[in-house]
Amino acid sequence: MGALDDSEVSVFLFGDAHTHYSGGAVGDVFALFNGNVRMDKGGQGFSVSVGSVGQMMKMGVSADFSICKGTRKDGMACTMATNKRKGPYCKYHSSNTSAQKYSTGRVELKGGNFQFASKLRSNGIYMVKPPSERSDPRNPSRPLKVMSVDGLKRALSNADKVTTKNNSQGIRFLSHVTEAGGSDLPFDKEK
Repeated sequence: MGALDDSEVSVFLFGDAHTHYSGGAVGDVFALFNGNVRMDKGGQGFSVSVGSVGQMMKMGVSADFSICKGTRKDGMACTMATNKRKGPYCKYHSSNTSAQKYSTGRVELKGGNFQFASKLRSNGIYMVKPPSERSDPRNPSRPLKVMSVDGLKRALSNADKVTTKNNSQGIRFLSHVTEAGGSDLPFDKEK
């Protein structure tokens, strides 16, 4: 007999207990009453012997009982009883084989406090709060530089060469910002 906590007890059936309960299916739950407890020769464990039907009673079928899905070293399926709620493997197979099978040799993934070399960067151009609402974090007394639309037009006069890492947005951004008014810049004449 096996318990769902990975412990096993040998139960020996004799007499009418053997004839009545020997056909029990895997996963059946039994209660044992006044069985004879016998210590194993090595003193490591024990076994129980039952001689009559009155010393044993079938309680039902365990809903959480399963057999380990692991494979022994000889290639045969493992026969240990497991608890379905704790996983499909016995203690041996869940601790030994899965830890070795899925372990990684990459040092940067073994530690819990690591940073990737390349930080995530967003694409595109974003508008920020006006300088009256925030200040330069490097020098709180000096406000951030403000650029007018005309200054932006001059800065982006070579807009076909302004690129971000992934997108070329200089012309689109400038046309979006300056939609209301026209300009004398060369790229406006292409439209």
